[in-house]
Amino acid sequence: LSQGLLWQGRGGADQVQMLTQPAEGPQQGLQLDSTQEQPHPQQTEQPAALEQQEQQQQQQPSAEQQLQIRRQLMDNGVSPTQAAAPAPDTCPDTPTAPECATYKYPAERVQQDLDALCSAMPDMPGCSVRNACQAHELTDERVCNGMVLLATLCEDMPSMSGCRTYDTMCGKGSVIQECSTHAPIRRMPSWSESRQAMFDMCEDHPMQQCASCTKTHCPDPLASLSGACIDMPDMPECAMFDRWCQANGEGRLAYYCGEDGGGSSSGLPSMLMYFHRRVSETVLWRSWVPKTYAEYAGTVAVVILFGIASIGVKTCVTMLSMWWKVQASYEHMPLNSFPSSPPPSPPFAAPPLLLCWMPHGPQWWQNAIKSVLMGISILLDYWNMLIAMTFNVGLFCAVILGYVLGVFFFASFPENYAMHLQMMTPPKTSVDCECPSNMDKVVKEGAEDTQALKTAGKSCCKASQQEESMEGFAAPACCPEMP
Repeated sequence: LSQGLLWQGRGGADQVQMLTQPAEGPQQGLQLDSTQEQPHPQQTEQPAALEQQEQQQQQQPSAEQQLQIRRQLMDNGVSPTQAAAPAPDTCPDTPTAPECATYKYPAERVQQDLDALCSAMPDMPGCSVRNACQAHELTDERVCNGMVLLATLCEDMPSMSGCRTYDTMCGKGSVIQECSTHAPIRRMPSWSESRQAMFDMCEDHPMQQCASCTKTHCPDPLASLSGACIDMPDMPECAMFDRWCQANGEGRLAYYCGEDGGGSSSGLPSMLMYFHRRVSETVLWRSWVPKTYAEYAGTVAVVILFGIASIGVKTCVTMLSMWWKVQASYEHMPLNSFPSSPPPSPPFAAPPLLLCWMPHGPQWWQNAIKSVLMGISILLDYWNMLIAMTFNVGLFCAVILGYVLGVFFFASFPENYAMHLQMMTPPKTSVDCECPSNMDKVVKEGAEDTQALKTAGKSCCKASQQEESMEGFAAPACCPEMP
């Protein structure tokens, strides 16, 4: 037996194969040493065989090339015994043959199969990874190798025509080592799994990625699923995506498992539906996302001011109502100054509801001011509610602290203001109050007949008590205290 190297061109690219075969004559087999004596042309009776041998001699690699080839084979884990085994072109059809152990599927044919598969179904996850590799978003050879991508696609869609050769070559009983050394990407979500996960997520919670992945048009379900799970990692449909990232390492698939989310992530912090502590959080607006501790501290201060401002606006509404009531007393405008109408007969003694509801005089613009202030107060309250719903511990505490400080600063304000207004309010007198001219003298000297004193101030005190119960002001000065 003689061992040699056959240097031949296959598919447009030179490949090296080790050849072992019986030496039936000097014209068969190539010697390892290029300096070894070659058979003389006169020693053969077949000129055609001699011509073939001369062509092979011209294609034979030099000693330096032979050494380099041996080193490359050893680096790939191929032993000298395996390297000597032939790997014919029929290995894709006969993958169980022992001589096919070192067969390498030509790179040109790999690319042809990938082109056929991704042209037929460009939305397959494997095609998405291939596009990311071509755009240099992914660079790891364990993911971007053509044979790995072909294996991944054929594992997802084995019945497609572009996978026929691979299915036969790497099927059951195959001895081709390339099928095991270039296995599919581990735990890769399939085409149907990634699409169904996106549809389920969009039904439960509309997200930014739902606009680009609908049931009628979803050009890249893997990228959409990646972006959705980066934004909302706690959704149950993301468990499959998490297993994929963990099985391959986030560094290897950083384009999908990192902040980019396959190019479809919103770039905003994920929404966590439980109490947590972190600096980066989306607060009310897309642009309000603190990134540093200083920005987070400023956000907490602003949220505290929201609570204080909300209590302050409510206090302002109360104080305005009190002030306008005092103004009405200065102008002697009774509260029941409704349009004249005949007194209703019992049991309908109450005034019509429409007359009570309709504002009168300055109440129109007073109600307008109250409405604006109340709207501001409600706006601040709902802002605080949305901030609390971020479940960020620091922001939640800031909302509570804001309301606490607001009450601390403004709780006594309306009470003190009411006392001040009462002090500056002029005493009220009733037109029905008919006090006798000697009332003061009778009170000072002390009347022995208390019944006469009561009778003298009856009408006055009756009217004043009615006004006091309605408006909360003191009785007129002309009414002395009853004994």
